[in-house]
Amino acid sequence: MSIYQQVFVSIVILGVLWFLSMQFNRYIDTRRELYDGETAVWVMTGTFYTLIGFGFLVMLWWHELDAIATPWQGGAVVLGIALSAFVASGLPMAIGDAVRAHKRRQEGDK
Repeated sequence: MSIYQQVFVSIVILGVLWFLSMQFNRYIDTRRELYDGETAVWVMTGTFYTLIGFGFLVMLWWHELDAIATPWQGGAVVLGIALSAFVASGLPMAIGDAVRAHKRRQEGDK
């Protein structure tokens, strides 16, 4: 696989994580009340699909990681891959939570 194909597939994987989180956030928006422990279940669900995406990204770049000279450099690249996966999946949820909190405050002021 060429480097361009790897970059393209990486963008697709990150886009899928973003899309899943947008849909997940939309579902959370429909919930009027969260029951005890329900937030933890949703966080675990989001973390689970993020780790799946992270795993696919690491597999995609595995040969390049193997060619890196020192283990700490490879670890830094894996950390960067993990960060990109968690930003792609976490940012839509964080923005959605901020919007929900703002709406709750606005409704409370009326």
